[in-house]
Amino acid sequence: MRLSPLRSEQFRWKLIPLLLLATFNCVYLFMHNSTRHLTHPAPPDPTHDPETPVPASEPNLSSTPHSSLKPKATYNEFRLSLPAGNATTFTINELLDLCHNGESLTITKHYALSGNTQESQYLSNCNPIEISTSQGARSRGHCSDFVQYILYADARLVPEYFAETFQRKMQKCPNSFYLHGEYPIVHLFTGTTDAVTNISASNSTHVPPQRVRNIWMPNWEQVKQEQNWMIRASYLIACKVHITCTAVQKYLLDETTQKQHQNSQNENEHRFANATPILRFMSHSSPDATLSNHHSESELNRYNKFYHAYGHSGRKSTGAVLECWLNHPEWPKLTVIGDNAIAANSERILKAKATNIQLYERVSKAQLQDLQISHGVHLCPSGQEGYGHYINEARSWGAVTVTTHHPPMQEFVEDGVSGILVDHKGSAPEAYQLLGNYETVGVQVGWENVCDAVEKVLTTTLAARAAMGKLARKRYEDDSEIMIKNLIALKQEAEEFNRGSFDGFAFMKLLDL
Repeated sequence: MRLSPLRSEQFRWKLIPLLLLATFNCVYLFMHNSTRHLTHPAPPDPTHDPETPVPASEPNLSSTPHSSLKPKATYNEFRLSLPAGNATTFTINELLDLCHNGESLTITKHYALSGNTQESQYLSNCNPIEISTSQGARSRGHCSDFVQYILYADARLVPEYFAETFQRKMQKCPNSFYLHGEYPIVHLFTGTTDAVTNISASNSTHVPPQRVRNIWMPNWEQVKQEQNWMIRASYLIACKVHITCTAVQKYLLDETTQKQHQNSQNENEHRFANATPILRFMSHSSPDATLSNHHSESELNRYNKFYHAYGHSGRKSTGAVLECWLNHPEWPKLTVIGDNAIAANSERILKAKATNIQLYERVSKAQLQDLQISHGVHLCPSGQEGYGHYINEARSWGAVTVTTHHPPMQEFVEDGVSGILVDHKGSAPEAYQLLGNYETVGVQVGWENVCDAVEKVLTTTLAARAAMGKLARKRYEDDSEIMIKNLIALKQEAEEFNRGSFDGFAFMKLLDL
C-alpha cells in the first residue's frame, strides 16, 4: 500500500500550529510528559490466538516524521499518514494494515497519526465513537473487527492509556460512545453512573441512564466468569453473531445469578446488578479480498484443491484435518498453513509417506492471497469461534466453505447450498467461559467428522462446487450489507447523542494537499 506524505516542506510548518490550535485545551499535557507507555491488557489466551495465517512482516506503513516547532524538546514530534493520491479515505484493507502492522497509531478513515501528540489530540475533542486498544491487542482478527467501525461508523482508534487519561476523557467527552472488543477497558466501565431498573432484558426500547455509554463487541467464547458485571454495565452489547445475543439474553434472564450479584460483596457485581443493556445483532464481516466471483471453466480446477489455515490457534481442529488426510492418500492435495506447521507435523507426514499434504509456515501477504485464491475448498472445522474471520474470508474468496455444524460457525453456511457442515463429537467446555453456563461454547471435532464432510465435497462435480462458492460469496456480500446498514445507524445514533458529528481532521482542509 502506498500512502502519500505531505507534499512540501512549507506544509510541515503550516500543520504544526494548526494541530496545536485543534488541541489548545490540552496544551499542558502536550508540553508535559505525555509520552507514556500503555497499561497492558490481559495476555491472549494461549489457545485463542489470531485465527488467520501469519504473513511475513510488512513494511512500516507510517509516513516520514514531520517536525518543526519545538515548544518543549522531544515532546512535539508526530507522523501523519494520508490516503494515497486524491483519495480522502483509506480503503478497508489499508486500514487493516495500519491497525495490524502500525505502531500504536491513532487511526480514522481519513488519517493515521503517531507520535506524542496522540494523547493530547484524543483529549482535546470528542469523537462520537471511540476505540482504545494497545498494539499488542491489535491482532489481525481484532483489527478486522475494528476497521469496520472505523470505515462505516466513523470511529476513531487510539492507543491504550493510563487510567488517569481515561478519567479525563470521560470528563471531557461524557457523550461519546466507547467501543470495546475482546479486551474491554475497565476504567471506562467503572466510570459509568449507577443505574437501577426493573426493565426486562428482552425490552430493548428503554435503557437505564448511564453517564458513559460503553458498547461491548465481545467474542462470546472469551467472556470470562469474572467479567459478568461488564455485560450489565454496558450500554449496548453489539453481537457479531446471533449466538452471542442468544447466550447473553439467557444470562440476563437468569434470576438466580442476578440475585447473587445483588447480594455480592464484589463492588462491580453489586453496582450493576440491576442494569440492563441493549442487545443488538449488528452482523459483521471481514475486509473484502476483492476476488471476482466469476470463474471461467479453466478455473474449475481450484475446486479440487483443499486449504486449511490455523494461524496460531489450537481451536481449528488442525490435528483432525491432518489425520483425515493421512487416512486418505488417494485424495487431492491438501495445503496447510500455520505457525510451526512444518516442525510440528513433517515427521508424521514423512512417516506415513503422504505425498498429498503440503505444509507452509510464514509466508508473505501476496503468497497467502495466492494460496487462498488458488484453492477452492477451504476447511474451517473449528471447535469454537468468537466470530470466525477465516471462515468469512473463505466465503469472500468464493470458496466452498467447510465448517462445523455448531454456532457460530454454522451461521456462515447453508449446508449443501453454500458450503458443507461438519458434524462433531459433542461439547468441550472450558471452565473460564461465562456464557458456557447458558450455551455450549466449544465442541470436539474428530478426524472422522472431517472425512465425512470432505467425502460430501468429493461426490459433487467441480461445477457444483463452483456454484457453492458463488453462493458463499453472495452470502458474504449480504451479511456485509446488513452490517454496513447497522453501523451507519449506530453512527447516526452516536452523533445525535454527542450533539453533532465531529470532524477531527478539519484542520487538514486548510492545507492544499
